[in-house]
Amino acid sequence: RMKAKFVVLAAGLALGSLLGGCRPYDTPEFVEIDPNETAFAIPMEAETTDQTVFQSEDFLKKNMVASKRVQVPHRWIQLGRAWFSGDYVDTLRVIKVDRSPITRYWTNEIASGTTQKSEGFEVETNDSVTLILDITCTAMIDEPNTPMFLYRYPIGKLESVMDQEVRARIQTELTSEIGQASLEEVKTNKSQYISNVRDRVTKYFAGRGLTITTLGSAGSLNYRNPAIQQ
Repeated sequence: RMKAKFVVLAAGLALGSLLGGCRPYDTPEFVEIDPNETAFAIPMEAETTDQTVFQSEDFLKKNMVASKRVQVPHRWIQLGRAWFSGDYVDTLRVIKVDRSPITRYWTNEIASGTTQKSEGFEVETNDSVTLILDITCTAMIDEPNTPMFLYRYPIGKLESVMDQEVRARIQTELTSEIGQASLEEVKTNKSQYISNVRDRVTKYFAGRGLTITTLGSAGSLNYRNPAIQQ
């Protein structure tokens, strides 16, 4: 009788150990895509022959997601000798790009701009007068251009592109445009110079998947020299 109890106890302990060592449940994982977003389902595990085209624009086009909810599949990875020692890893990565318009007011006055900083564009005329221009710019991503945008900007954040590359491009074009004119010419033809800058900046970023909807002056001319400003 004691032997039988021992066998039952041992069996119970073995069963408890077995149950305690069960593989964890693979909890379903979903990613939802809002109407203003475009998503891409990127395989995390690819054949060696596919690696060369993994980051191509054509690859991104083929992996655009039409649905508004995507389930992320998982694969079990064995991390120890025991069959239950391991973890689940994603075999698919969902990248979302927010296409919503972003507007920036880059102004000389800290109270009137997008940020609490003086962000006017400083340029110099050909007669050595330093001007500060206030510029406003709005950009968005049209859905058909999303693969092009994501290919060139893998981080996929329009805000970052606006604050870095778009701003830098505007500064370059303004410096080139205003630098060839005198102060009097700038005062007379300011709107035309801004229009020329807008055309070049718009064309440049159209080739990078970004649509510039507005780019113009956000105020009057400011002078770096306080005496001239007065």
